Amino acid sequence: IASDGKRNVAGPVEFSFHLDTVGLPAPTDIELDSASDTGSNTNDGITKDNTPTIHGDAASGSLIQILSGTELVGQTTANSPWSITTAPLDDGEQELTVLAFDPAGNPSTSAQITLHIDATVPAAPTGLRLTAATDTGSSQTDGITKNKAPTLVGTAEAGTKVSILFDEQVVGTVDGGSWQFTPGEFSLSDGLVTITVTAEDAAGNVSPVSAVF
Repeated sequence: IASDGKRNVAGPVEFSFHLDTVGLPAPTDIELDSASDTGSNTNDGITKDNTPTIHGDAASGSLIQILSGTELVGQTTANSPWSITTAPLDDGEQELTVLAFDPAGNPSTSAQITLHIDATVPAAPTGLRLTAATDTGSSQTDGITKNKAPTLVGTAEAGTKVSILFDEQVVGTVDGGSWQFTPGEFSLSDGLVTITVTAEDAAGNVSPVSAVF
């Protein structure tokens, strides 16, 4: 009710509002999208994608935000299920939290999802050569041998998977570090054979091809 000081009184003005202090159910089924999950299995949380897509379920119409620590890295309006492609994330472990806000601004918080981001490509393997025992040429640097299944050695980043290629065909894999490989049942034919190797890390990053042996 309002008065103008001259005993003129305006009628009452009605005002109503909706009070809502109860948040929505917490977002559920928070997962790394299969297209972003480049690790060796779907449960390891390892990816080379530093802008990964995350999806989950929440009440339709709620505002969904993803935080890395306290930093907002993505948001959308839920049309359950929802998905968000994040802003670029740094290499290393990332603890992501998903928030859902109702129209009144009440937040509900999911359990954290832990990702390990590795967008760094391994260096090309080095030191590719035959072992002295299987290099039967006149010198140990001429690449000539009578051994149809020679043993190869070299060095690659520890923790990677090394693929050995004969004439661009993968003939075997070994663990990285200082590695050794013998073709086994794969027997070479006489003539020139081009040997190269690559290294792949746990996030699926593949190194440049090694120098040709």
